[in-house]
Amino acid sequence: MLIFRSVIPIPTLVLIFALNTVGCVTENRVLSKTPFFTAKSDYIPGVLVPRDRIQLIREKGEKGKSLPEDRKMVLLEQLADEYLHSPDPNVREESIRSIMQLNLPEGFAVIKASTNDEAVFVRMAACDALAKLKTEETAHALRHVLLHDPDADVRHRAAKNLAVYPNDQDTIQALGKALDDKTPSVRFQAMQSLRQVSDQNFDNDILRWKQFVNGEAPSPARKRSFTEKLYINQLPMFN
Repeated sequence: MLIFRSVIPIPTLVLIFALNTVGCVTENRVLSKTPFFTAKSDYIPGVLVPRDRIQLIREKGEKGKSLPEDRKMVLLEQLADEYLHSPDPNVREESIRSIMQLNLPEGFAVIKASTNDEAVFVRMAACDALAKLKTEETAHALRHVLLHDPDADVRHRAAKNLAVYPNDQDTIQALGKALDDKTPSVRFQAMQSLRQVSDQNFDNDILRWKQFVNGEAPSPARKRSFTEKLYINQLPMFN
């Protein structure tokens, strides 16, 4: 007579049976409706989350374009307050862009203040807003940003926006100084803006542009070396 012995010890079989029994009971009883993890909402009655605040500011700017002057001034005060008291750089950027939409000279003070914002994209928005106002004061502020801002993207934006001030000698001189900027894309943009403000066209010949800015007779057009093409950002991949 053959006797088959289980390869699983008896105590282990008892334990498995007990666990299966418990499992069956668990499946048949009503489970609690309370989930193991409940996500808490960040909604606070009466307080806008940043996303909604930004959307509201954007809508104010869009609607403000068609408002009469007195109501624009009220809206300007609200937007300036948003900028000055918000710790969120996204809110500050949208505030400046909405102030730009109002196109009020009275907005210059807060826009100029935003050129010193700690956030790069806020300072870039400030450059756009300054160019929209298009006054001698805004041109001066943009020239200062171009020559002194520590971030290349901001300097590039300033150089691009200075193109709206044609035949302005101070602007031409500032763009001429930017031809020596350490960042190729800024030097390249300075030449593009010089072409627009001076009605001159020396292609991308940085040496001839420098001669023009310095009041010298530009040299005849010449074939540039590969090294010089890199220097003036002919090949942006090396920026």
